[in-house]
Amino acid sequence: MSKKITLQNLALSFLSIYKYVINTTRIWLSLFIIVHKGNLLPIGAYLENIKFIEESQILLELISKIYNFSNTSVIIFCAAMLSLSIFEIVFITGIINKKRWGVLGLIITSFFWLPLEIILILKFFTLTKISYFAINLLIILFLIKLLKKRRKSKSL
Repeated sequence: MSKKITLQNLALSFLSIYKYVINTTRIWLSLFIIVHKGNLLPIGAYLENIKFIEESQILLELISKIYNFSNTSVIIFCAAMLSLSIFEIVFITGIINKKRWGVLGLIITSFFWLPLEIILILKFFTLTKISYFAINLLIILFLIKLLKKRRKSKSL
């Protein structure tokens, strides 16, 4: 049985891969911080060695600013980031299996990331952050459009 390749299927494939890579990175980062009991110094030391990546310098500045928070606050934030990332991967799996709950869940969890992205854009204005925010906003709009289209056709 051949599967018809449509623009919508290609967009869903891109979205799934993009979100999977982003969330896998978030999971590893969260686990790393939790394992180090909220101590951000190992991450800072690692990022100082990566001078050629603009994002690492921005992340290093952010870490130095939030280092004033208690280790417990950092662990709670990382646990929330870990949970949200795991939920997004579950919802991506739902999208791949053409489940309506996957689309709805990914829309909801994607909305949770927007305030953090806006704060990061305001504090560290870079083209990378703007493009990342724009991609995530386009993904949310695409998923809402897809959800409405599926609701009208009553097919998943």
